[in-house]
Amino acid sequence: MVLASSRGLHKVTTLWAVIAWVVVLLPFIATNTVALDEAQAGIIDWHHKWIGTPYLSASPRTARGSNTVFVATDKNVVASIKAKSGELVWRQILREDEPIHALRSISGNLLVLSGLAQFHARLLDAKTGQVLWDFSPIGEGSIPGLNFGQAVTVTSEDSNLVILNQGAHVRKINAKTGTELWHWRAEEGSVSTYFSVLEAKSFGEHTNIVYVLGLQRGIAAFSLEVVTLDSATGKVIKTFGTKSTISTFEETLVLGGGSTEKQGYVAWLEQDDLKVLTLGTDKVTHKTLRSIIDETPSFEDLVSKPEFVDLYMPEGHTNLILSGTVGQYHDAQGGALLNIDEQTGKIEVLHDMGDRGGFSVYAATTKPGTNDVVVLRAFRADHETGGLEAYDINERKITFSQSIPLDYDKYSHFTFASLELYSKGQGVQTRVYFSTVDGSFHAFSDVASERWYREESLAHVNDVEFVDLPERKLWTQDVDEAGHVKSNKDLTIIERYIERLTLHIVQLKGLPAFIVSYANPSSLFRTPPVATEFSEVQIGSPNNTIQPLYRDQFGVRKILIFSTTKGKLVAVDSANKGQIIWSRYFTWGHDIKNIVLVRHAHVRLPPILAVIAESASGEGNTVL
Repeated sequence: MVLASSRGLHKVTTLWAVIAWVVVLLPFIATNTVALDEAQAGIIDWHHKWIGTPYLSASPRTARGSNTVFVATDKNVVASIKAKSGELVWRQILREDEPIHALRSISGNLLVLSGLAQFHARLLDAKTGQVLWDFSPIGEGSIPGLNFGQAVTVTSEDSNLVILNQGAHVRKINAKTGTELWHWRAEEGSVSTYFSVLEAKSFGEHTNIVYVLGLQRGIAAFSLEVVTLDSATGKVIKTFGTKSTISTFEETLVLGGGSTEKQGYVAWLEQDDLKVLTLGTDKVTHKTLRSIIDETPSFEDLVSKPEFVDLYMPEGHTNLILSGTVGQYHDAQGGALLNIDEQTGKIEVLHDMGDRGGFSVYAATTKPGTNDVVVLRAFRADHETGGLEAYDINERKITFSQSIPLDYDKYSHFTFASLELYSKGQGVQTRVYFSTVDGSFHAFSDVASERWYREESLAHVNDVEFVDLPERKLWTQDVDEAGHVKSNKDLTIIERYIERLTLHIVQLKGLPAFIVSYANPSSLFRTPPVATEFSEVQIGSPNNTIQPLYRDQFGVRKILIFSTTKGKLVAVDSANKGQIIWSRYFTWGHDIKNIVLVRHAHVRLPPILAVIAESASGEGNTVL
């Protein structure tokens, strides 16, 4: 009986021991089954926030400069970025079918027009990115396959919004609440498609007019049509039909207006002429392209018809750029800065922008506290540098010229630029934001500490390869496992086994430190990383210096080689919170299909990658 009691007591004790172990281990088990949250990213794990490549921007108009810049990107993201540091303030990620059509800073907030299948007009809080209101008429989207038909203007009498959607619907929206005040729609079956709205100087006895600009389809081309609406009621006042022959929507440009006191214009290219219609009238002025070319020396070797460049100017301004490809090898661009005289409506050539290599992008803004326009041109100067030039229209001279480091093999050409001028002391400071073909986003400033770039090509990653690093000491070539120089010691197999076993016993003293390393991941590295907040921003000019990298004690540290849909490779340090080590852009026409590790890190030989890309020329795959 005593023996049976002892066995029963032993079973109970064992059961309680198992329960105790379960209770002790349960928190660890539960912890291991929870996914890593963004806030939990630490030293050897990290989380990056990318937004994509910007192609639109907006900044609050302040004389002292804005603290943030708002951008819209090709990943359908609206974001606020600190102007001085490039740090992300907030981002709004829209759906895949919501490309962004327009971005506008309004009364301290941000208006966004977006959507394909379903149109959205949203007002976002500029400080937090929160949606204040979202106006989305049911069943209305944008014109399939075409990026026009969406536009917005602000009425001067009540600061409300007039929004064009789907090339056919015009609505007045209360800017504070997002409610509809009136709605005008083109007639069912109309052959006209509308592309812009503008408040401008009225005609006759009318005071507040909104002009709706459209193209009417003809047999072989389009003709210009202008519908005038009463700003208060949305009723049609008059429709102007202008005899014209326009090939595409890209050959039109809306200028001026912005208030009931400013005259509005629409310019278009028609065969060998540049024509301008003064809104509210039937008056059309024209200037032949041949006369413009003759007045513009940079067009001497013109090899293509000049095209409009949209400067995204604030409403009320009447400057425009004509740009064309020049040069024997079609590798440069010339440009002419034009103006429409507000008294006569005539077109005049103000300045020859000169011929510059590569692809030029333009932007414009006004000097702080004035309406004086400054036009920016960004271009590639040579293989290693880019060029920035600013032309002051009022002073009729280039007031800013700067060469910037811009390695072609990393960034290629400019694709977008934005200019900001602000007062500092007794002078005017310049800040330029720009995107490049590889997908990255940059900022240049007169203040060196405010120059930065974001490697936004990493928002377009389609593949990654993990690459081991070489050891700091090349044991396999110089010494054996015991640390003896191979040429100085000749041991038998038995002696080498005993020495190896002894070495492993001695190394057991490092076992406690190895166990502790699981609780303190930074101890895995020979030089522990500093546990500071990670920044996606690279300060200053892109760094071309690559420091030697070595394997850590347990081989955790690696190089991550990302390939992107933009045609770029980016190497990232897995240990140093994902800092970028190097990058390489492959020229247009190479679609990277795969990256293969051909040789691993052994002895003195570095790892080698093979990049397999498909050429757009149709010649098949290429190993780069």
